[in-house]
Amino acid sequence: MWTRQDDVASLGGTLYPFMSLSGCLKLCVDMPTCVAVDYSVAFCAVHTNINVSTFSASDTTRYILNRACQSSTSVSSISSPSTAQASTESTYFGE
Repeated sequence: MWTRQDDVASLGGTLYPFMSLSGCLKLCVDMPTCVAVDYSVAFCAVHTNINVSTFSASDTTRYILNRACQSSTSVSSISSPSTAQASTESTYFGE
């Protein structure tokens, strides 16, 4: 399960340039220490510490991974930022 926060980013993280949203989310799921990613069309930032400061960042979306639901998490069911719900925070479940 992913929790989505639109127009939000976190300090720190490891940057991976020019990656698709599904690739960014899969990278996080495949990394045991990953807790969240910040995604934009220009980058994927992988975070291993959820307790960092966040800030407003247009065209960037923060996805927080709930590992308790990892066995049913699917990156293919996550909406892209352009087709997202109007709310600034949403929770997504896998298939």
